[in-house]
Amino acid sequence: MSIDTQIQEVSPEEDQRYLSSVARAFSILEALSENHKSQSLTELSRATSVAVPTLQRMTKTLEAFGYITKNERTKRYSTAIRTVDLLHNYLASNELAKTVWPHLVRLRESTGLGVSFSVPAGGSMMYVHRFPSYRGDFENTLPGKKIPLHLSASGRCVLASWTDDQIEEYLNNTVFSKQTAYSLTSRVSLGKQLTFVTANGYCIVEQEVSMGASTIAAPILEGNSVRAGISIHVSSSIWPQNRLVDNLSSRLLDVTRALGGS
Repeated sequence: MSIDTQIQEVSPEEDQRYLSSVARAFSILEALSENHKSQSLTELSRATSVAVPTLQRMTKTLEAFGYITKNERTKRYSTAIRTVDLLHNYLASNELAKTVWPHLVRLRESTGLGVSFSVPAGGSMMYVHRFPSYRGDFENTLPGKKIPLHLSASGRCVLASWTDDQIEEYLNNTVFSKQTAYSLTSRVSLGKQLTFVTANGYCIVEQEVSMGASTIAAPILEGNSVRAGISIHVSSSIWPQNRLVDNLSSRLLDVTRALGGS
């Protein structure tokens, strides 16, 4: 799969059908989604590089269609219930998401651990289904969270399927910011991780996204391309890497191989 499919950035110079006004409207929704909190017009302007007068018209339109809401007291904007409708339609119409669901249920029931299903979304992996462990919390049940490809166990499975040129393009456009003290920031270390994925068919990420949490993931393949990933999430203190490999890697690979080509 070409990197252009993974990172979709079309400019007006590249395609005359591109509408800047539509792109600006989506940038407002993305800014509200990324921050997880309400924002003022000034904050939205900083996040989207859209002038406040233009934002006033666009937010009014998005509000009229039910995708954002404005607090009349604080004059701050948030995403609205209509955005959930888009998620429902995606899940209801996506055959892979429907096919994966019972496999995730069985995997969670057999392990008692948190499991998830994520798909590539630009330079990130986005959770579509998330089943927490029996000790999980509300946040870990929510779909839509995004993790950069190079920090995500499933994302590294995606990167391992790319050509050297595609990986180089991704790296050249990526800021290696740390989410924890363990977050990988070295290209050499990432290269070793991708070699491991190619050799073993799965990836392990330890405390790079959240302290005390590790993930083992394997890809769902379609030919040589990675369509999605399935992950199992564990406590790092209870599940060192050797225990992950010995107890979970084969279970995970059985599931992803069964789903390959679905």
